[in-house]
Amino acid sequence: MKSLFRYLLAGSLALAAVEASAQTFYDGLNFSRNEYLGTAKTIGMGNAVTAVGGDLGTIGINPAGSAVASYSQFVVTPGLAIYSTSPYYSNNGENNYSSNGTTSASGITLPNFATSAVYETGRSRGVKSWTVAVAYNRTNQFNFGAEAWGRNPYTSKSAEFAVAADDVDESVLANYSSFESSSVPWDVLTAYQAGLFGSSDFGYVGITEGVDDNGIYVPGELSQSYVLQKKGSKNDLLFNVGLNISDRVYLGFNLGMVVGDYSYQELYSEAAVNPLEFAINFVDDNTGMSYNTYFNRADYRYNYVADMEGFYGKIGIIARPTNNIRLGAAIQTPTSLTISEQWSYYAASSFDNSSFDSSMSSPVGTYTYNLRTPYSANFGLAWTVTRSALLSFDYEVMDYSVMRFRTLDRVNNSLASSADDTFRDVNMANKLFGGVSREFRFGAEWKVIPSIALRFGYGTLSSPEKIWQDTSGNEVTVTDYLNYFDEFDSHLRELSSSRYVDETTRSVSFGLGYSSNGSFFMDIAAKRTKYPESVYSPYYDYDSSYQSPRVAVRDYKLWNIAVSFGWRF
Repeated sequence: MKSLFRYLLAGSLALAAVEASAQTFYDGLNFSRNEYLGTAKTIGMGNAVTAVGGDLGTIGINPAGSAVASYSQFVVTPGLAIYSTSPYYSNNGENNYSSNGTTSASGITLPNFATSAVYETGRSRGVKSWTVAVAYNRTNQFNFGAEAWGRNPYTSKSAEFAVAADDVDESVLANYSSFESSSVPWDVLTAYQAGLFGSSDFGYVGITEGVDDNGIYVPGELSQSYVLQKKGSKNDLLFNVGLNISDRVYLGFNLGMVVGDYSYQELYSEAAVNPLEFAINFVDDNTGMSYNTYFNRADYRYNYVADMEGFYGKIGIIARPTNNIRLGAAIQTPTSLTISEQWSYYAASSFDNSSFDSSMSSPVGTYTYNLRTPYSANFGLAWTVTRSALLSFDYEVMDYSVMRFRTLDRVNNSLASSADDTFRDVNMANKLFGGVSREFRFGAEWKVIPSIALRFGYGTLSSPEKIWQDTSGNEVTVTDYLNYFDEFDSHLRELSSSRYVDETTRSVSFGLGYSSNGSFFMDIAAKRTKYPESVYSPYYDYDSSYQSPRVAVRDYKLWNIAVSFGWRF
């Protein structure tokens, strides 16, 4: 067996990112956040339907909406989701970003599927009718992709792994059983066993690094590429009961079951622009003979998938104080989500002499835990301007400071000591850095003729994330807080004041509806959501001389197009 002697004249590996580990503040945001879809009618009105009701897409937002309609109905809504992003790459983390074009993709969706049955009581006052409904509504989707690339003569992913392995015995790094029997991070073990770094007289060195009297360095340019993909969706299966009281007050209750899936994949690669600058000397452990080869390429991949399921309750009311005004409100309990996740790593290295090529796949890791999501409350006003025009306004809040991660044994043992909480640091971060997210929605409908309606919607959603200052005036992000948790927990450092991250997600939608004189109706809608810029660090900073590369994703847009087919009976 050959070992990498690592007296290298080499440089480093590709744009590999900070590991997308689970059970963080950002994972809580990701799994908790709602971005309602529903029927094409509700999408066309920007989901500003808390006080509207009647349509089966409204009951996920306000359970009382099912009681407004005087007829039973069935509706199905197929759709299409299309996203596009504009990624930019910076090789040293500064603002000299270069554009990498546009990344886009599309997929078939099912925003809504629902049916309801109305039962008349025969009374002229009091409870005139009650409704039972079952609905499947999409409440979030994780469609995202970005691909960025550039040349980097400063830093390397394989070098990051080499630094991360400092003080770890090489026998541990080389042993496959260390994935289960040691505390060494799996990405580091995978990288070592795939030949991305090895030992030398100077300690661990990446296959893309060189060594001289001045230290360790990257001897040439690396062509680096980074691909990030997210897929999946979160959906609510609703069991609804609604009451119509004197055609003036409508009450509703939902028992909601959340089901969803989420996948996250990062791929990194780097190749030597000029392999002759990346000479490597190998020594055969058995013969002691040395061999020269040249680094060509290294690849690294991280895969993460999660399945989620949970339950919550929601109650709502719609009141008609006058014939042309409706007021609505609904409150949803926190959801108790059980999240089962799997993850794995893969790495490979290649050289001009293919006999030195190597690759390694880690085992598949598994873990299951509980997440308590925020409660939410929404309020609405609907105004029938004329017999053919409707305006609607919604305001919704979610308090992310109450997010809590729990192990499954703590879910079943409410008396467990907080000192034994596996997620104590993360939950403290949730409490301090999570705030209230505020969403404003506006919707309008105009019936051009009794059978044709035009619709418009607009919405804004604020970020719930906070940034703090400590008593020394230093800015503290949630990542900083977790990195130095022991100092904050022991009060060696104190937080003093906070502000919200200034990020807003905006959406605009349009719709067209047709209602026949019989039972059939059809709606079509398109919704465009524009997200704030995000920045990814493909790998950890490890060299004080340079920042690691950054990938900025700008102009991230998600289009949802939906068509609803419905029948009243």
